[in-house]
Amino acid sequence: MPRTCEFSLLHYLRREVFSPQARKDRSPLSVTLSLPGSETNVAPRTFNSLIREGFALHSFPPSMHKRSHGEQHQKRIAARNRRQRHRSRVGEKDSRHKSPVLGK
Repeated sequence: MPRTCEFSLLHYLRREVFSPQARKDRSPLSVTLSLPGSETNVAPRTFNSLIREGFALHSFPPSMHKRSHGEQHQKRIAARNRRQRHRSRVGEKDSRHKSPVLGK
């Protein structure tokens, strides 16, 4: 896809699909984009595929950003570390590593 086409498509999406006014006017289940030589039907939630094809993430509203697996993983680790820090302050053992034999 040539850069100019890509830009005009982004421009179109920004203006016609994602502008607050367009959202008020209608709530499209899908948007039909007419590209030269092809007709693509894009459901609002499948913009990941567009992003994968080189569209910038920041041109879509945050509700459409999909968290990458790595990001989720980082959050999970951060949460675990927070719990760990708290436990070491309070003096608790990590409940995930309890011995199966009671009293040990």
